[in-house]
Amino acid sequence: MNDSPNDAARQDASSLEDSIKRGTTAVVAAQIASQIVSFAALAYLYRRLGPEPFGLIGMAMPALLLTRMLAGFGWQESVIQATTLEAETRDRVFWMSQLSGLVAGALMVGCGPLLAWLFQSPRLIAVCAALAVTLPLTTLAAVHQGWWQRQLAIAALMKVRLLAQAVAAVVACVLAWRGVGVWALVGQQVAELGLLAAIIWWASDWRPRWRGRLWDSESFRFGGWYTGASFGFYWTQNVDKLVLAWLLGSSPIGRAAIGMYHQAYNLALKPVSLVTSPASGIVLPALARLQDHPARFAQLVRTVWWLLAALLVPAAAGIALVAPDVMRLLGGTRWFSAGAVLVALSPLVFAQGLINICGSVFASRGEARALCWGAVAQAVVLSLTGAMVAATAMNNQWTPQQSIRAMALAVGATTTLLVLSPYLIYCARVAHVALKPLAAPLLHIAAATVLMGIMVRAARGLFTPEVDSFQRLVWSVAVGGSTYVFAMRHALVRAWNAWRSDGEI
Repeated sequence: MNDSPNDAARQDASSLEDSIKRGTTAVVAAQIASQIVSFAALAYLYRRLGPEPFGLIGMAMPALLLTRMLAGFGWQESVIQATTLEAETRDRVFWMSQLSGLVAGALMVGCGPLLAWLFQSPRLIAVCAALAVTLPLTTLAAVHQGWWQRQLAIAALMKVRLLAQAVAAVVACVLAWRGVGVWALVGQQVAELGLLAAIIWWASDWRPRWRGRLWDSESFRFGGWYTGASFGFYWTQNVDKLVLAWLLGSSPIGRAAIGMYHQAYNLALKPVSLVTSPASGIVLPALARLQDHPARFAQLVRTVWWLLAALLVPAAAGIALVAPDVMRLLGGTRWFSAGAVLVALSPLVFAQGLINICGSVFASRGEARALCWGAVAQAVVLSLTGAMVAATAMNNQWTPQQSIRAMALAVGATTTLLVLSPYLIYCARVAHVALKPLAAPLLHIAAATVLMGIMVRAARGLFTPEVDSFQRLVWSVAVGGSTYVFAMRHALVRAWNAWRSDGEI
């Protein structure tokens, strides 16, 4: 790693584009491998553990995510987006991050008794205490990761993350095989974050120094607003789970339903993670370097939005069509009813993906305050949605399965219809990006997706119910993928030619 503290000399436009192209190619390969590892491990853990341990982790996960955001505090992003970053500032940010990690870990331990009382599940005390270990492990490598991203060493970072994920998946499967239940899932998180920190420290030339003063006000100000935004997004993505835990968490049947909802939600966001995680890692540092070039900045933002829509809109439609087969294939008959929940949550695939990447657009311009207010608005809308579902479920005495299906429908519809469009317009105005040039390409994507859906439904109609889920899934993916690629062939060729050329990306 090139660890020169003076990185004021910016890359020129052609060098930046070359770095983005190289990084993107490597990152896509790493992400595909990551998803293969993830699905293989999940398939084994689903069958070995069953839904209830996932439900128990699901009840602890909101507290873990909350404290993890406090630990992160935007330190990594502040390193990436800073106009200049002196060695002294970077060292101070590191020590500030260690302090926040320790505080967050202590808070996570304290959440255990509260969650155990709230959800009437005493085992949460020990689970929360064990998960608290992951918080200082997270901050131990956060600033190093931000520094690697700032240098656009994205491919190296993704390789390290993939290695840590693969080893942790093996650890989880071994623990599950030994019959330790929920501790297999806890061990997976501890192993992944611990190994990630160890490898990054070993591979990096930078070692933080104590500078005699802990505080850096500019980084703290950015981190404060960024953390406020993270809290808003946390509440947006977890209020539904908190409501379900309150409604259903006191019984084994209810916890199993919660586990199904959590895993359907996580599967719906798998394509989002596959696409937006590497995109964010590349887009944020790239846009930060284009702040003084507004035309190129706007062009890159529109290109990223188009690419995400071209990938995630058909992915959302495909998941809605094959969700029952996916759940049956991964978890067997015990998980089949989660297929309906996954169908209802499928709109989140493109809606959440586009919302997530807007965070990189805001952060690249240092607009953490605007990002925070946008997150607060989303949190209010989704809170009202969760409250309405809870009230309806109590008044009608719904079963756990009816409750999770209703929640999934409400969350998917609200995010897509009431949140996505206003948020994109808000982001475009703050970043000074015109949306009109995107209208025709997005309509083309929508038309191709509709055609894909028609062809998949027709193809699936040829199979009898007795046909194996794997065969039906493979056939559906083949028909849908080929139809979409054919319908989008001209746009994809133009995008590929632009990518290979030396012009604008």
